[in-house]
Amino acid sequence: MTSSAPTAEFFVSNEKVQTAWEDARKPLPSAGVQSFDDAILLPLRRKDTPDKLHYYYEGGLCDKDGVFLAGRRRSLDDDMANLSMLWSYPVPPGEIEDRDEEVIFGGVIFSHWGHLITDSTARLWYVTARPGDKRKIVLLERPGNKAQWASEDWKPLFALAGIDAARVEIVSRPTRFRRVVVPDEAYYPFSGFRPEWPTFFEAVRSRITPSPHRKVYFSRTRCTRNDTFNEDLFEDYYREQGFHVVHPEDCTLDEELSCAAGADEVVATVGTLSHNFIFCKPGTKATVLLRTPTIIQPQLLIGAACGLRCSYVEAAANVLPAHHSNCVYYLVPTLRFRKHLAANGLPPFGKSRCDAVFLPDRVRPYVRQWFETFAERRGVFAKSSSPDVVARAGLADAYGSADPDAREKLVEGVASFVAAELRRKDEPAALKKKLKACSGTSGRTPFRFDPLYPLRLAWRPVRRRLLLWRNRTAPK
Repeated sequence: MTSSAPTAEFFVSNEKVQTAWEDARKPLPSAGVQSFDDAILLPLRRKDTPDKLHYYYEGGLCDKDGVFLAGRRRSLDDDMANLSMLWSYPVPPGEIEDRDEEVIFGGVIFSHWGHLITDSTARLWYVTARPGDKRKIVLLERPGNKAQWASEDWKPLFALAGIDAARVEIVSRPTRFRRVVVPDEAYYPFSGFRPEWPTFFEAVRSRITPSPHRKVYFSRTRCTRNDTFNEDLFEDYYREQGFHVVHPEDCTLDEELSCAAGADEVVATVGTLSHNFIFCKPGTKATVLLRTPTIIQPQLLIGAACGLRCSYVEAAANVLPAHHSNCVYYLVPTLRFRKHLAANGLPPFGKSRCDAVFLPDRVRPYVRQWFETFAERRGVFAKSSSPDVVARAGLADAYGSADPDAREKLVEGVASFVAAELRRKDEPAALKKKLKACSGTSGRTPFRFDPLYPLRLAWRPVRRRLLLWRNRTAPK
């Protein structure tokens, strides 16, 4: 179990982050184990919520009468939380395969590395605590996993945890087992964690040879998806401070995790890379560079569960709207980032790096990438509940329909505005008020805010409860 008490310091504008940390640091009650005879495991199938913004899954473990028993709960307070798996579905008896086996239900395999090491490990504490157990571990695969992913990429992680791949089966058709042992989930990304959750990562760390590098920076600069601009400036800065820079694309899983396991201090932008801090030893100093003013709850839970000394630092000036996923971010040495450096005895970021973020050659690619991202995904963002990600983005529409010359003019116009605002203020939060409806390429960003947003926000929990009632009362 984790022996070091977690700590956190915040250099952020959003006061709710500190409140969320206070909630995250309190473990839930200890996990238990249940057993069910003649239980049926159903492969997952996707169902969209009415607003098409999120989705959940039907399937999981049910009894012989089709009553749901276990799946993947991501929130203790909201049954409709995104990616939840809390409902069964009817299956004709002739389509169910019978097995005279006692198995362990290990949960759900996710294709995304960040979800794999968090969501997919929620029940595996039971397995790593029993190294001599030979019973089969049955898993479900989240629909939409990349081709051949489930047959390849989870195996190295399981091997590092001491789990023999020969014991693992991903169930692909409705199957009834003589008995299914179901460990409680020890991690709920929107609610909290149980004391048993970190034991899986301790098992992994015990089989890793720690890297000799004591200070490590995990970088996205070689990531195929170009969504975080100016990180090269931060990478260079931390390299000058003696940090070893790790690009996950250029190393094996063992090498990547050994850097986390051996480090006394780690730094990364928030997201999948900072989730790797889960493999750090208790007491490690972990700096999370935030790409938006908010922080996702799972990152707070990782710091609390693993006993890390965390610093959460706002390090972006997204003058164009952005939220946690599938957006574009513009890193800058914000005032809060510079305060973080001073508070931790680090040298200044340097005038040349500070000035570089204003250069047109840096601003222009950021604007262009933002256009392309929002033009492709405007149907999704059009129904976004986030006031920062404005639905009907006139810029994205204009960019998507314009000829190449007009696109370049649009880029130049908005890039000039962005550069001017970056120079005017380090952290342009006030720009949210400026993003109003307008047209053309006059240097302002044309957006229309939804005046019905408060009503839509109030309706969401009501709609979710109605959908939950409908699912529970539907015939099995």
